[in-house]
Amino acid sequence: MRRSKSNLISSLALGSALAGGCQIADPEDAVMPVGETSQAITGGFRLDAKTQFMENGPFSRYVDFDGDGKAEFFATNLPASPDPQLGAVGAKTGIVTATLAWAFTRAIDGATLATGVIQAASDLTGDAKSDLVHMDSSRGLRVLQRNSDGTLRGGAFHPYGNYVNDWLLRYEDAYYGPADVDGDGNQELVMGSSAGFVVFDVSATGALSVYNTAQRGRYLEGGRAYIDSLTHVVNAGRFWGGSEEQLLLRSSTGFSIAYVPSRSSGYTSFVSIEYAPFGEMQTGGWRIGSDNYVHGIGDVNGDGREDFVLSSPWGIGVLTAGDWFSGGTSFKTIAVLPWGTSVDGLAVNGFTSGTSWYAKYDAVDDFDGDGLADILVSDTANARVILFSYDPVTKTLKKKAALGKGQVARGGWNYDGYTDVYRAVGRFGDATRASMLERSGWGVGMLGVDAAGFYLVAATPYDATPTWCGDAACNGGETCMTCAADCGSCPPPPSCGDGICNGGESCSTCDVDCGRCPPHDVCGTGVCDASETCSSCPSDCGHDFKFCMWCPTGGTYNKWPVPKHACSYEAALRDAEAGISCTGGTISDGDCPSP
Repeated sequence: MRRSKSNLISSLALGSALAGGCQIADPEDAVMPVGETSQAITGGFRLDAKTQFMENGPFSRYVDFDGDGKAEFFATNLPASPDPQLGAVGAKTGIVTATLAWAFTRAIDGATLATGVIQAASDLTGDAKSDLVHMDSSRGLRVLQRNSDGTLRGGAFHPYGNYVNDWLLRYEDAYYGPADVDGDGNQELVMGSSAGFVVFDVSATGALSVYNTAQRGRYLEGGRAYIDSLTHVVNAGRFWGGSEEQLLLRSSTGFSIAYVPSRSSGYTSFVSIEYAPFGEMQTGGWRIGSDNYVHGIGDVNGDGREDFVLSSPWGIGVLTAGDWFSGGTSFKTIAVLPWGTSVDGLAVNGFTSGTSWYAKYDAVDDFDGDGLADILVSDTANARVILFSYDPVTKTLKKKAALGKGQVARGGWNYDGYTDVYRAVGRFGDATRASMLERSGWGVGMLGVDAAGFYLVAATPYDATPTWCGDAACNGGETCMTCAADCGSCPPPPSCGDGICNGGESCSTCDVDCGRCPPHDVCGTGVCDASETCSSCPSDCGHDFKFCMWCPTGGTYNKWPVPKHACSYEAALRDAEAGISCTGGTISDGDCPSP
């Protein structure tokens, strides 16, 4: 029986989260600036600036987690979160909404998501909803499905170290993605290991069975492509038209297209139908090279066959399956765009393809709903994104739309060209056309394209409430005492004798640091304290009386003034007389006379 699949959703090649920046024309004009919202987005998933976008692999093109015909992207909270979640987020009636907010500690059939790797895949089980592949590091592999109430259920469990038919399943196996290799409208699961490649058929309950395999160290059937240790499955597409998808392979020697027949057909391996070695010029002018990276798959020229888009240090190339049966090259060049081509007065100078075997963050999909694939390019040198389409008259790539630094997409999204970056492409707001997922320090937005240029499909600010100890931000009342991980270690606690009067120390508790306390207001101390007066304490208060003290020394006299502070002359005189220490000295009032 044929199993159903949802309408075509878009290419969704997700990457790691990096970003900052601000939406709406200026940070001060933000509808809900960072720090002023305390709610997670609709659906319960906490989407913040530290959210990590999941890596879906290079060719998960049909991600529709809830079966509504529109795409979702998958994301996770940081592991340090007190309640890390897995989220599936899309757009519902213009509102960014989570269709899944699943705690990693919440068990599914007795096992949690806390260990292992989660990969998003298209509909593997035939329920018109995209599935998740959970590769549990300590146990095995299982396909997770979405229930109608938004919860997850686990399918059949496949322990590592056991065989699925003749394929030994291991945690080290590489996940490549889904591909409808048999054309039944449902995706199969493509994986690989040091032994080779395997395509699994997946039942409605998540049980795996081997559809076919290809061994490393051997040529594919047809003898045109050798599977070496560097061979990867870089994408899948309907390169020959029809309903079946073929696999695009890259090895240490070149690119090839492989057809995957069922074992029931008598084939026990993939079949090589195209192979182009590195260094070979293809019909139309593109030279296949080891520095080529595949950016996406789609029908660019409308001939009913899906094409693949490459980049190299020279430029961009759009290639399709050739006609080597009639003596042509394996691939045919449809169009090229050399780096340095001027667009809006600025030269498009390329982008970083990365060091992996496939390129991220540049996509091929139908953005305007005309049935033809467009090419979205990051022109990082000029801080902009450009959408190209194929012109059948000139047989070249022409700009359809562009969004540059400081420009505002219709609807209010400010593109700063630096911190504002896109992380995925999907048919988020409309099942007939693609839009790109943008993230920044302010929040997340989905941008589409029409005849007037880029426009905002949906957007949401982050839940920017101070979250938890360990989120790398000293906020929300955290201190060095309550959260050293975010605020840093506190200085050593104060102690009496450290030379600093702090930490609650005082002259009464630590006079060595704070000094001795002054005497209390007691009359008779010799100090006229704040509460004392001449009336209440004449012995401490009063005024200065001048005296001249005479002490004979030989035939002369020493003289100097002796001031006393007292409330009366008598009291001052007594004090002055008491201070005479020389024999025969006298005291007189007033200034000392001249000698």
